[in-house]
Amino acid sequence: MFIDEALIKNILMIGLLSAASPVLTVWLVNSVSPLGKNLEHLNVYTILSIAACYALVNSFLHNTYLLMVNDYTFEKYQADSLLMFAGDALGSLFFLFIAAYFRKDIFKYVDKWVS
Repeated sequence: MFIDEALIKNILMIGLLSAASPVLTVWLVNSVSPLGKNLEHLNVYTILSIAACYALVNSFLHNTYLLMVNDYTFEKYQADSLLMFAGDALGSLFFLFIAAYFRKDIFKYVDKWVS
């Protein structure tokens, strides 16, 4: 199977940006309001701030990279950024509310297998 070298570079960069977005988000949120070792400070406001921060960071990094590499217009950049922000915000809200609801069970399960 033949894959173009430019495509491989784009795949690697998108993968790197996808991996860096949650790390950068956790660092930013923890610098403003620490979550605690067992997420004891996780509440609705923290979940909303994490979701908004993640959506903003992720859509900015991905779409800025695509704007610089591809032949995108600024209008397409704005539209794609807004759509990606909305999707990432809703998806992370959904995931974080489920994780917050089941956090004690998740920690029990992880502690059982890690210890």
